[in-house]
Amino acid sequence: MKWEYSGGSPDYAGARARILAALLKEFAAHDSMSVQHTLFDMGKRALDAAPEIARITLTMPNLHHLLADLSPFGQDNPNHVFVPIDEPHGSIEATIER
Repeated sequence: MKWEYSGGSPDYAGARARILAALLKEFAAHDSMSVQHTLFDMGKRALDAAPEIARITLTMPNLHHLLADLSPFGQDNPNHVFVPIDEPHGSIEATIER
């Protein structure tokens, strides 16, 4: 993660604390439709929390999980158990700016 200040003499430690708190709060409460959706909303919250920053760049892993087939065990799986897969994977990056 990185961000750029818009100028002036910012309180670096204060801005960092507010940005990290905003990112964690949004990530924990977010109902995500995609990695991109999550990154965008987290970036918006960071900008709201620190008006002295002009933009923020966030990177998240893009890992896929497939619904586990529990039928061989006589069990139903109503979207509760997922299995991570190796491919495809990578990173998704987003820059959100004012």
